[in-house]
Amino acid sequence: MIGQARSAAEALRPLNIRYSSTEVTVLVANELWSAAEQLREQFQASAWAAAAPADAEGNAVEPVELAARFLKFCVGQLPAGLPWKELAQVLFKHFCETFLRGNDVHAATEALDAPVRRDVINAYYSAQVLLAD
Repeated sequence: MIGQARSAAEALRPLNIRYSSTEVTVLVANELWSAAEQLREQFQASAWAAAAPADAEGNAVEPVELAARFLKFCVGQLPAGLPWKELAQVLFKHFCETFLRGNDVHAATEALDAPVRRDVINAYYSAQVLLAD
């Protein structure tokens, strides 16, 4: 039993997504690691992420917003045909478990500013629709 737990833990690697001073970590299976790393690099080169100011305190974002933007970016890449659908499923599960914690997305985001709330809800439903297949 302990051997199985150790091998399961070894099969996951942390994927760190950073923007300004905010960081979100998602555990990704080893077989998805190269796709996850490639996607993270593309996300960090995207117009939104590349606009992070050198002054980290000048443009901080909530972790839920960063996770939602990365999720939406990943879902937007699905037609490319890479193994990103499985990765998007991992990201969606992580998003739901970490930020929603069993709550409705509307209830979980009610304390956020309106533009951030809109972006998070949009990312959630975009992922839900595309991953429903």
